[in-house]
Amino acid sequence: FDYAAKCSFFIGDNINLKILSEQILTYARSFHDKLNVMYITVSALSFAAKLPESIEKGTWILSQLGEDIPVSSLDSDIQMHVVQTRLMLNQFQDSDLLNYEVMTDRSKMMAMRFLAMLETSFMMAKPSSQAFVTIKMVQLSISHGMSRISPVGFAHFGSLLGTLGNILEGYRYVKLAKQLLGRIAGSNEVAGEVLKVSTNVVCFVEPAQSTIEFFKEGFNL
Repeated sequence: FDYAAKCSFFIGDNINLKILSEQILTYARSFHDKLNVMYITVSALSFAAKLPESIEKGTWILSQLGEDIPVSSLDSDIQMHVVQTRLMLNQFQDSDLLNYEVMTDRSKMMAMRFLAMLETSFMMAKPSSQAFVTIKMVQLSISHGMSRISPVGFAHFGSLLGTLGNILEGYRYVKLAKQLLGRIAGSNEVAGEVLKVSTNVVCFVEPAQSTIEFFKEGFNL
């Protein structure tokens, strides 16, 4: 049923997707058995531009997985969380992070998938809160190990730091995100997103030609 729902999503058959997802949500034995189809339905809401609904459902699922997204949009709260995350990361050299332990907790791995998917929804519908999604991905990666989605979190964190005026530190993390690709099994599937986000910072540090290479590499993926 999961695969059938996924196929319906890819071909845009929302009627079939609704029928299949309702069957899974009704008869699944546990909450974790429902997560794959929940991910597909929240993604479908996002693709249909139903962004507030996708955010509402996505954040509810994350709360059930033990990962709450702060609702505050105050700059002071964002700065506080950024500082906390920078302090966590400052304990490590890049080589440490590139060889970091791998995430094995299934709940946290699913949380990372939802967070990465919600980045775009938050950026378009609640941009003042997007930073919390990014920060949560980085903190989960440090607390529970690197997942195949972690490069997305580090790319967005680098972009966030650049937006806050810390261009060189942001550059460090977008480079790290690119280096993580291929080192973690399955991470290549997020390469396009990582390379796209990374150019926001790279263009301020490297010659413009290098950003063209980033775009070409992301396009080819």
